[in-house]
Amino acid sequence: MIVSARFQRAYDSVKPRYEALQKWCDEILGAVAEHHNGTFASRVKDCESLYAKVELGGFHKPFEEITDLYAATVALPTTLAIAELCDGLESDFLEVSRKTNRSDSPHEFVYDDLHLTLQLRDKPLLSDKGLLGLNFELQIKTLLQYAWTKATHETIYKPRIVLWQADRVGAEAKAALELVDSLLADISSAAKLQVVKENEQYDQLRAIIVLLEKSWAPENLPVDLRRYATIVANYLRLARLSPDDLAAKVETPNGKALAAAFSLSPAQAVLALLIKDMSDDQVKQFARRARKAEIRFLVTAELLALAPDTERLPNSRRMVIA
Repeated sequence: MIVSARFQRAYDSVKPRYEALQKWCDEILGAVAEHHNGTFASRVKDCESLYAKVELGGFHKPFEEITDLYAATVALPTTLAIAELCDGLESDFLEVSRKTNRSDSPHEFVYDDLHLTLQLRDKPLLSDKGLLGLNFELQIKTLLQYAWTKATHETIYKPRIVLWQADRVGAEAKAALELVDSLLADISSAAKLQVVKENEQYDQLRAIIVLLEKSWAPENLPVDLRRYATIVANYLRLARLSPDDLAAKVETPNGKALAAAFSLSPAQAVLALLIKDMSDDQVKQFARRARKAEIRFLVTAELLALAPDTERLPNSRRMVIA
């Protein structure tokens, strides 16, 4: 997909630091996982994935605020080892924050993993002091949770067709982990057992995905179309428009030109089309709704050159890319 040249340069400038952080932390965390008879994995987020996350619009200075540029996972045999593992991390890492959605209520079926935001502690053996202060994310799961994540990642979180039924089945499987093996063998077929329900949000996401695939060249689209459809849906919600309204704009000569532009991502082209037809007062309302929703926009030099109307977006709603 298309990534802003300025964003790519900013990413390329920070990537080596996080690769160095990964190399240092992997050795420590891999040993921790082995000690607890678990498994370990890590990655540095690639530029396309980071760009898509940034375009969701929740960041002011994304390279400073995003905590999972480097992310690691430790999967343990049972939940009994989690507390001991967390205690053992204190000698090598500073805990910045922790988050879990796990519920103790008998009426809820939330069984989520633990997310820690960590930083390296300063130690004599740490020669690269530039790694200090860099946040990274550590997810601590059980092996069953890890298996569920790996098994459902492509079919639930990155499908080309968004189905309410598929999400529902995934949640039921996670709430009843003893059935995971049989359910995940064919989750798409299992989803068909769900009672068909009308769901406006899912209908909208499907319509947006169809529009993106119809109007943009395949090489200009991201792998994660579901996330991108969510970005576009957010923009439409702010503009008080529907996917049909957007489809009509894309079919105009200006819309086709923006969709074909090699220097714009699909989300930027959509933003340009929405802003172009707004009055100044409508742009102000659009920006106010974005502020309330904590959404900021990636306004690049390329976007301003091809769609000067986007200059009307206030600076307070634009991201800052170093």
